[in-house]
Amino acid sequence: MHFERPAVHLLCLLFCFFALLPPQDVCDKAEHIARCALGDLFLDTPVCNAHTTATDALWSGIPLLTLPGMSQASRVAASILTAAGVPELVAHCATDYERMAVEFAQVSPQGVGASDGSAPFLGNNRLARLRRRIARARSSPLFDTTRWVRNTEALYWAAWERYSCGLPPASIEGVDVCSALPTSVT
Repeated sequence: MHFERPAVHLLCLLFCFFALLPPQDVCDKAEHIARCALGDLFLDTPVCNAHTTATDALWSGIPLLTLPGMSQASRVAASILTAAGVPELVAHCATDYERMAVEFAQVSPQGVGASDGSAPFLGNNRLARLRRRIARARSSPLFDTTRWVRNTEALYWAAWERYSCGLPPASIEGVDVCSALPTSVT
């Protein structure tokens, strides 16, 4: 592609202008979550899964369908869905992914609406049940930021203690500060 000289200067000026503007989000978090809730089903991309967007979709109550791949970036949504208690939304092959997406897209004759009536959506009863389960997942450890921070800090302190004592790096076993479930970092 070849640009004439004035076009290049214009592009440079526009870039400089926008680079000097203060960074802005498209909208605030509450509005973003409200927009997410308007969807029926989140179809994840297999090569690079949704990460934060996956948790945003789940927080808003939208079922997310994913197909994990071989790379770490292609398995994130599967981990998030498992932590949210809906591992059945993880397809095991491309054929399953397509079949599940088509099944979820089937509209029941009477239609289905959100449980609170705020955001009607199309779908079937299975999709509506999943939405209710996902809404309950808001109280799961997946969304418990305070718990995650406390557990992560405890593991950092344990790593620091090993380092301070001159011990070599190793797996560190921790305890979940809220439920006494073992946690580990390798």
